[in-house]
Amino acid sequence: MFARRNVATTATMRGSSMAISQVLVRAAIGALTTVLVACAGYDDVAGAYDPNGVVTTIRVEPATASLRVGEQVDLQATALGRTGNTIGGRTFTWTSSASAIASVDRFGDVTARAPGIATIVATTSGISGEATITVAAAAPQN
Repeated sequence: MFARRNVATTATMRGSSMAISQVLVRAAIGALTTVLVACAGYDDVAGAYDPNGVVTTIRVEPATASLRVGEQVDLQATALGRTGNTIGGRTFTWTSSASAIASVDRFGDVTARAPGIATIVATTSGISGEATITVAAAAPQN
């Protein structure tokens, strides 16, 4: 019969900023060794791993929108890492360059207020992305 050992530990890999939060090793003498690793920065939605979990880019969609006064558009911001992978769990701060033209709430919902152009900015971790909103006069009433 094979001997079996279970070891749980926390480690950091040398020369890498990738922190291994848990390593569980099950070893059987003369049999295969299984290593299960849970890593910080892994995005299970995109199925991709960003080693540092550092935000390098913010993508705002749609990047442009044309509205008439009174109309709304919901913007979505996505934090991306240096490899282009999505980094989840980020909260964004939304601002408008011209709130009198297009205002934005804390969820990225934009309301057209007056004709003109406004830039809407989403920021997290000191990194920003933007969308340009063009507002035209309201449609004439019949």
